[in-house]
Amino acid sequence: MEENDRVREWGLHWGRFGKLMEGRSRMNLNGWEAMLFIGINAAM
Repeated sequence: MEENDRVREWGLHWGRFGKLMEGRSRMNLNGWEAMLFIGINAAM
């Protein structure tokens, strides 16, 4: 049960992240900044 909540939480997190990256890509987000952002979020 707790695992399902964690999966749902990650799904919501990655949904928001995807929308954020989609918006940022229009602003010419560079690869290094993207990797750094992914690393920070993966660590949380």
